[in-house]
Amino acid sequence: KNAATLHKFYQHLIAFRKERKAMKGKERGSVKAAAHGSKRLIVYERTFGDDSLFVILNFEKEVVAVDGGLPYPARKIFDSSSFTWSGPGEITPGSVNGTSFNVGPESVVVFEKLKK
Repeated sequence: KNAATLHKFYQHLIAFRKERKAMKGKERGSVKAAAHGSKRLIVYERTFGDDSLFVILNFEKEVVAVDGGLPYPARKIFDSSSFTWSGPGEITPGSVNGTSFNVGPESVVVFEKLKK
């Protein structure tokens, strides 16, 4: 990543943290995390008020499947694999609903829970 893209990337993440309600929860119960099988994949949920996010961190140098998907319908709102961030291109679908999906190598994907 070049310096300008990296700077824009961090600005985006900082703004995201400040504007999303789910990122502001400080109670212990506002974050639920789990390792995913034997792969170096961490999936965690952040919830505060009516805002819920799933953050998926893939530390593997290969594509990893998130078997079983997420427990509720969700829409992707961030993918570090995007060409926008000088990544190799997104492979994670734009929305999920209880089905398995793939996450690109060494990437972060964020989904928001769809409101009913």
